[in-house]
Amino acid sequence: MPPNQRTKARWLNVDILVQWGTHALAFLDTPPPERTPSCDGTRLEEKFGWLPRFRPQMELWSEFLQVIAITEHFVRTQGLARSSPEQLRKLLAPLALSPRAARVRTHLLAFVTAAALQTHPRERLLGSSEVIESVLGKFKRLEATQGKSGFTGLLLTIGAMVAQTTHEVIQKALETVPTKRVLEWGQKTLGDSLQVQRRKAFAVCSPPEQKCHQEQEAA
Repeated sequence: MPPNQRTKARWLNVDILVQWGTHALAFLDTPPPERTPSCDGTRLEEKFGWLPRFRPQMELWSEFLQVIAITEHFVRTQGLARSSPEQLRKLLAPLALSPRAARVRTHLLAFVTAAALQTHPRERLLGSSEVIESVLGKFKRLEATQGKSGFTGLLLTIGAMVAQTTHEVIQKALETVPTKRVLEWGQKTLGDSLQVQRRKAFAVCSPPEQKCHQEQEAA
């Protein structure tokens, strides 16, 4: 069965459809005795006999997607700098492309060139927000088990996420910055989280026995 098509942003589904079509054509091209799993050739022709007519389109779109995938991966991993257009041109040069796919390559190189020219010399900018979203997502997972309804001192873990840490670096950090200093920084810079502020505001309404129970737990 082919994948379901999207009703919106259908271009996000193009690679899935082309991949399915390519695999299906490869199965149809396999001689019946060698097909695994085996199937009824008459029924296969009835259901998929139309697919070979789109072989040229499949090949063309495969070329499009190859150029797009290389460009996308380059920008996501290398960002944008003055040297980006030339580096990307070298990556795309070996591809044997049809005239239409070559035009796609030209348009993508022009787009990357225009974006790279906006950078300053020796400057490299992020080409995708994925790395930021990834860091925030990881921070939220950590924060979910430690605090709720606001940022806490765990905000400092973001620096550790994106840094190259070793046993020596961690040991030096623990020896240099005691927990007391971290707590003081958090209180001074971040203040009370929403959860702490809510607890303080509602404390005046707590029944005496509840306050006593909370004090016993704290003790």
